[in-house]
Formats: sequence, structure tokens, C-alpha cells
Amino acid sequence: MRDVIVAFLIGLALGACGVFVVCYGLGKEEGGIADFSSIRETSKRLSRPFTSTAGGNKEQGKRGKTDRWFLGFEKQGDLKFFRLTDGLYAELTSEMASEGKRSLYLEFPAGASYPGLYWEVFNVSRLLDLSGCEYFGFDAFNRSQFEQRLVVKLKSGANYPKKVFERTYSLAPGKWTKVRIPLSELSQNLDPKAISYIKIFLPSPSSTVELYLDGLGQYCANRQAECSPGLAWEGLAFAGEVVKPFSYGVVDSIFKVIPKRSYLRNRLEMGKVLSLKMAKGEAESQQIVLFDVKRDVDLRIELDLKANLKCEIYEVRFVKTKRPYYPVTHVGWWPDPMLEVKGRVHLSKGKMCLLLVRIKAGERIKAGTYSGMVRLVDGSSGELIYEVPLTVKVWDFSIPRRPTLKTAFDVYDSFFAEYFPRKKGEDYRLWKARLRKIKHQLHSLMLEYRMSPMLKVEPTAIGFKEEIQDLLNRGLNAFAVGRYGGSFGNNWPRDPKKLKEVADRYADYAHVLDKMGLLDMAYIYTWDEGKIGDPFVARVCFAIHSVAPGLKNMVCYHGFWDPAVNPDWGKDIDIWCFQIASYNRLGMRRLMERGMEIWMYVSGPDGKTPNLVIDSLGVEHRILPWMMFEKGIKGFLYWAVNFWQGGNPWEVTFNTPWQQNGNGSLFYPYKDEIVPSIRDEIFRDGMEDYEYLVLLKGLENRDLPLEQRQQLRRLLDFSSLWDSFTRYTHDGRQLLKRRDEIGEFLSEVLGGEGSPDVSPHR
Repeated sequence: MRDVIVAFLIGLALGACGVFVVCYGLGKEEGGIADFSSIRETSKRLSRPFTSTAGGNKEQGKRGKTDRWFLGFEKQGDLKFFRLTDGLYAELTSEMASEGKRSLYLEFPAGASYPGLYWEVFNVSRLLDLSGCEYFGFDAFNRSQFEQRLVVKLKSGANYPKKVFERTYSLAPGKWTKVRIPLSELSQNLDPKAISYIKIFLPSPSSTVELYLDGLGQYCANRQAECSPGLAWEGLAFAGEVVKPFSYGVVDSIFKVIPKRSYLRNRLEMGKVLSLKMAKGEAESQQIVLFDVKRDVDLRIELDLKANLKCEIYEVRFVKTKRPYYPVTHVGWWPDPMLEVKGRVHLSKGKMCLLLVRIKAGERIKAGTYSGMVRLVDGSSGELIYEVPLTVKVWDFSIPRRPTLKTAFDVYDSFFAEYFPRKKGEDYRLWKARLRKIKHQLHSLMLEYRMSPMLKVEPTAIGFKEEIQDLLNRGLNAFAVGRYGGSFGNNWPRDPKKLKEVADRYADYAHVLDKMGLLDMAYIYTWDEGKIGDPFVARVCFAIHSVAPGLKNMVCYHGFWDPAVNPDWGKDIDIWCFQIASYNRLGMRRLMERGMEIWMYVSGPDGKTPNLVIDSLGVEHRILPWMMFEKGIKGFLYWAVNFWQGGNPWEVTFNTPWQQNGNGSLFYPYKDEIVPSIRDEIFRDGMEDYEYLVLLKGLENRDLPLEQRQQLRRLLDFSSLWDSFTRYTHDGRQLLKRRDEIGEFLSEVLGGEGSPDVSPHR
């Protein structure tokens, strides 16, 4: 009897210890030591219908009922259940939730075929049984402004041919939609006890679409209270959650990103997918914004893009502006210089970083949509931080390598020696050779951005033919001749005899250019500003034409010459270049009727017309070529690209005596080379848009169906984008939307015809 009592007491003690251990473990799940209230709460939770968070796990309850299969998207494991197709981006977020504290954020890229969530198995033991409840479904929030058609597709059976269920559901904009598919409806098409395939997708979205998904799985009509939003996940800890060292978003390069959280929150709508569209032979770019940097990171960037697409990645640096005389949206740090990423990028805690991803489509690439990935990797640990999906849609037409819109961007030679000085012990001739190499590198870089350098060449000089041919191959479409004129302070000799000697020299230039077939591309920057009607300007232009009638005289003025007032003054002027703020439709038309070629230039900003200074909006740089196309303007002049006066442009943005930030300074000196700016990137995009407009205008002579002809007229109507040089949209999204519409239209109509380079100098 005594042994029995001892055995009973020992068993009682061991049982108490077991209960304590179990309760202690359950308490630890909640993040602390269990007390009686937590034990009661845990027991309640365990008594509820079992909810799987691992996708496909099903358990049998004590009463013999099959518990529902359900994904609440509260833990990373829920997301791992699916694969992502066609560039879909997905992440768990606390921004929206129909139940619990989190939902699944989805970004469907524009132009992709069937982006979506996808799961499939071919193993009988892994089939899902959805027969335990009355409904299969989920909650979806449509963040876009338009109704979206979401497709749900399920299959049953481990082997093909599988039975298929497919339905399309309408998601109203700005609302949660409860998608519920009755089991009776599923049973008509497939076996709900043997589900082997689930896909939720958008078919070919025309624009980027953002959705939130929550509560995916089975819904039971007789247990609605237990399945209601917010019940199943209350109080659970997010075990094993990884805190990222920074956040990221994607914006188009037309938007200049100011390094302030308030700017990101209020001004930018950032996506999660790099989605680029372009013609053959075109380059396009978008920015990856890295912000909320919690610690220093040496970031390694890896690209996975298997296609005939050239990819370059740049880090966009910031320069600090001062308050100018013209109105601006921000004074302080602005993004501008760009350095190509060749190794790693260092992220500093608390600082923002901009990465610009540029893709260029080859001229022979096949039209279609290409997918890839940009991976952001911790360079120290090798840990993958983010995978940024990349989709590139190449339209079925091409743009020419040589721009149709002529350009003349001047280069100041004097700054090369100042910013690339002779090194200690460097031979003088080697230094001069280094300067020539840097200058040639700048010219090549300018042509990459569709800016033709003025050059101011002397065609009779040794080596001219080789030099000009190299630049022609890179896309040069116009160049200045000689060492007299507007670039040199209007330095024409006043003495008639000396002026005749200079004119004869230009006649020799014209003879060489004519033999090379380049006379049509050449011009003399004959005069820069001053007084319209100056008789000396007329004498200079006449002196040139009297010995070299094929050489074009270009003059730049604020305003237009009126032939009715001074009929003979401008008869030897071939190109009239006016300052943007002095545009006059009637004055321009008079000169065009006389056969003059009309160009335009921008100089000092006025806060009303588009400009190329650092602190102007990106849309201003890109819309300039659009405006010139609509007005019939054939060329664009810019007074300097390297006016680095007043200090290092990386540190001093007031580079002129007139309180302007970066006027005449589009490129930056860096070590033994010159690097571009975000302004160059945006302007080049506008120059490529110009080629779209040329192709679009050319379709007016086509015999198009009525519907396409109506669409053509709409696309060529720019009244919603601007009505003058001072009244234009400041919303870059409107310009991008019109550009994408034109691209889709050209691809549909041209269908691979492309755009041949009309110039003979390919």
C-alpha cells in the first residue's frame, strides 16, 4: 500500500511538471512566460478550427471535421507557397489588411503577358482538398483608378490532362472585393478534393496595376464568425521576420528625386518593378530609390537579363543648390551627376541613394517583352536583400541612330586645362594628348545623349576627315565651321580687306565639305545676340555667301527680324535661332515663308519657359523637343555644356555671375574623364520622343482605317499637354502616358517597318 501511495505521488508530481512545461512553451510563443490569462487565451485559440499558414497543410480535428486550408499572409512562409510569373512583384505589407495585421501587396507590370501568383504540383500526396468548406476565395483591394479584371484558374488531378476551372472577376477601383467561389460551382468543372494548380493573374495589363490580396483559402458559411476578418491572427508574433537594411521604390527618370522623406511621401508614387518600354535602337531608364537606410551597406548589384539588350547602372549623386533669382520648387540638394556603377555602391545610414538603370535595345532585336531581375546584394555577407523584377517591352519599330532634330551644343575648350591640369612630371605633349582624349570623350558622350557638339572645325586641317567620320558614325547631325562668330565673341574683322581674307578661308572649307558630301550638315555660328538690324551682321553674312553660297549663316537673337521693316538686312541669313521666351508665331512664320530654317535656344531661366538648369523639373527637359516638333522648329542650340566657372561644379552650382544653378553645365569633370547628368538622360529621352512624333506625323499620308485615323488625330493633338511655351503640363506622367500611347500605336501600324536613317552618313 505504501508503494502504491509513493508511486501515485511521483506520478502526480511528474504530471504537474509536464503541464508546467507545456504552459511555459505556449507562453513563450506569445513572447513571455505564461500566466493563467495567457493559458486560457491559448486554449481558446487551440480550440478554434485549425488554420494552416504553410500552404497545403491540412489536419483532422478531434470531432472528425476537416479543417480549412487558409493563407492569412501574416508570415513570410505564406508568400513562399506561390511562384511569381511575368515580372510580378510581391511583398507582405501592413499598409492594408482585410483581416489580421498584414496583406500581400502585388504590383503587376505593364506590358507583361500573364503576371500573377502560380502554384502547381504533380504529386498525389501534395494535392489540396478544398471540399471541407462551402467557398474558395480571397479578398482583393484594387488600388488603381480603373476597374480591373482578375482571373482565377484552378486545376485538379496530378497528371495531365487536368480538369480546369477558370473565371474572371471584376475589381472595382479603390475598394475591397470579396471573391467567393462556391464549392458547387467548382465541382461542375473539377474535383475539389484533388486541387493541383492555382493561378491568380491579370491578363496583359496595359499599365502598372497595384492590388492587395488577403485571406486566401476556404470559407465556411456555418462558421462565418470564426472565419471573420481580424479573428484568426490577433496577438500572434511575426516569428522569424527579417528586417531589411533599407527600403526601395522605382520611379521613372523624368522625376528628380529630392532626398527628403516628405518629398517621397507627397510627390512620388513609387512602384516595385522596373518596367521599361522602347523602340528598337532606343534607350530608356528608370530609378531605384534606396531610402530608410538603417545601417551602412556595401551594396553589390547583379543583373540577370538574357536578351540583346544593353544595360548600364549609374549612381545618381546630389549637388547642393543656392537660391536663384527665378522661382524653384526646392533649394538644397538636387540629383544631377551620374557615375557608372562598376563595383559596389556604399549606402550610408540615414542617407538616400539613387540608382539609375538604363536599358538600350539593339537595332536588330526581335520585338516582344523580355523579363529579368536586378538583385541588390549585401557585398559583405553575400546576403540577397531584394530582387527587383525587370520587364522590357520592345515595340515593333525602330528609331534612327542619327537624330532628326538638329542640335548645336557648344563646348568651352578653356576649362579642360583648368580641371584636368598637368600632372607632376607629366610631359607637356602627353598632357596635351590627354586633354584631346578627354575632349573627344566628351564629344562621344554628348552624341550618346543625342547632342551634337558645335565642333567649330577647320575642314582643311590635318586629320579632319578621320575625326568627323568617327563622330558621324556616332550620330552627329550638324556642326559649326571656323573659328569666327558667336562662340568667339562675334570676332569678325571690321576691316573689309581682312574680312575678305577670312571669307576666302571659309570658301576653302566649303569646297572640302562639298567634296565630302557634308556641306548640308555644316553651318557658321555667324552671330550671337545683339541688335537685330545691325548692318555689320549683314556685311558678314554677305561676305560669306559671296564666296561660299552653300555655307549656311546662323544667327541667334531675342526676337525675330521683320522683313517688312528692313527688307534687305537678313537676305543672307539661312538659319534663324530665337530665344524661347521671345517666341512669336507671326514673326516665325514670316521667316519660314522666306525659306529660313528656324532653330530655338534656351539660356538664362525665367521661371516660365522650360530650361535645362539643375533646379528645373525633369518634365521641362523632356518636353522641349515635343514643343519644337509641334511648332515646326528644326534645330536646338545650347550655349555651353561645360561652363565650370566659379568653382568645382560638384561643390559650386552657382556657375554664372547671374545666380543660376548649373546653367551651361550639363556634364561634370571626374578624375580623368567627364560624366553625364540626370538632365542629359531626360533630354535624350525627349530627343527620342521626337523620333516617335516624326514617324507619327508621317502616317498622315497613309491610307489608314477610320478608327486608326481618328486615333492618329488624337495623338497629334497636344493641346492637353501645352498651349504655349509658358503654359505646359508640369506632370511628367501625362507626357509619359502620351508617349506610351504613341509607341503602342506605331508598333501596331508600322509592324516592323522601322525608321530608316534618312541621312547618307550612317
